[in-house]
Amino acid sequence: MTISPDELPLNEYMTERAKTYGFERPHRVVANRWRSELLRRYSDSDSLALDVGCANGLYAIQAAPHYRHVTGVDLNDEVLQSGRDRLAELEISNVELRQENAKALPFGDNSFDMAYSFAVLSVVPEDRPILQEIARVVRPGGRVVLDMAGSQHPSSEYFKALWADQGVPYNAYRYQELRQLLGQVGLVPERVYGFGVMEIWRSLPVISRLQGLDAVIHASAQLYDLDFAVSNLPWIKSFAPRWYFVCRAK
Repeated sequence: MTISPDELPLNEYMTERAKTYGFERPHRVVANRWRSELLRRYSDSDSLALDVGCANGLYAIQAAPHYRHVTGVDLNDEVLQSGRDRLAELEISNVELRQENAKALPFGDNSFDMAYSFAVLSVVPEDRPILQEIARVVRPGGRVVLDMAGSQHPSSEYFKALWADQGVPYNAYRYQELRQLLGQVGLVPERVYGFGVMEIWRSLPVISRLQGLDAVIHASAQLYDLDFAVSNLPWIKSFAPRWYFVCRAK
């Protein structure tokens, strides 16, 4: 599959992490548990789900028990093969990982009951075409769960610089700007969950250099729950650095 020049930096980044992505830092298990909860909460055992930017199947594996079938798509065949190997080891038969470009999905309109995309849309060269394709292939009324980045939290500059070092863009939005974008592509936000407000420490020069602080914060279920609670206070949520948007397809 042809990969465009603007897609190469992220592709190379993922190739280096093909076997370990999402599994190399155990402390992230706590931080990622809410994604697993969303997959369960908005599932239907008879549903067909689409995982956009599935990498090595980290979330497809977690989604598998809750859906009839999960199709994962990603540009990088090395991470996909790593995921296929893991699926075989776990004897999971209702997940298929395919090398596809999310900007031009090879599925007909209304092919899926549900779609989700985690840790992807904030780092692709163009997010709008992907959102349009997700809206197209999910049936009207089907659910879409998206992990999106906010631009008004101090940590946004940290993440922007972090990805810039890899040659990767960082797509971050104002809250209302993002809601408007989703509506334009055919997705109607039903519920929004903020998270990451406590990541403000990343914007503090001295504290952000403390080795191991990231692991301490993300390994603590109590701190994570506190972050989630604070991030969803009515007057704070719109300034969170990241959101989970739960949408309905038109």
